[in-house]
Amino acid sequence: MRLFRRGLIARMGLLVSVGLAAAAVLTVVRLSGDGAMLPVAMRQPAEGQPGERRGPGGAGGERRASVEGSMKAMERALEPLYRQFEEAGKREENLRLVNDAQRGCVQAKGLGVPRSLLAKKATEAEKAALTETYRADLIATLRRLLDLEEAIASGNADAAKVAIAELKKLREQGHHGMGLHE
Repeated sequence: MRLFRRGLIARMGLLVSVGLAAAAVLTVVRLSGDGAMLPVAMRQPAEGQPGERRGPGGAGGERRASVEGSMKAMERALEPLYRQFEEAGKREENLRLVNDAQRGCVQAKGLGVPRSLLAKKATEAEKAALTETYRADLIATLRRLLDLEEAIASGNADAAKVAIAELKKLREQGHHGMGLHE
């Protein structure tokens, strides 16, 4: 990379470098007190703004995160576990599946209650109660998933059975509480 005039770069705040494929990459930089050039984080669009996240086939191949997608990821991971959690030969696969379910749970918890469910509530108090219940249910689910992970890792089939039963119960209670009918 060749810089012609440091003063010009400092005034513009831009550094353009051309890669081997003749593609230009634009990076925003600023000068620190000692003259070193530091990258400046580019502002991310606010939620709901164009370019927030690209869906499948969009630029960068990123996928849009959704509560529904996170819940489906948990289900995809838990379904095989319900059948095979006691099989010692599938310990590593089961631990991977538990990790996938945990990831889906944490993502769903972080995304919050879907707007479509909040819209069904008339008052702010009802919305706040739904939000608190949603978060508490997912925290309890995550705790049971951690219990299941410990049980599988230690080979304790009885503890794994208890954790699986509690997960199924939490799922039913949570979906019923949210007004989701299957």
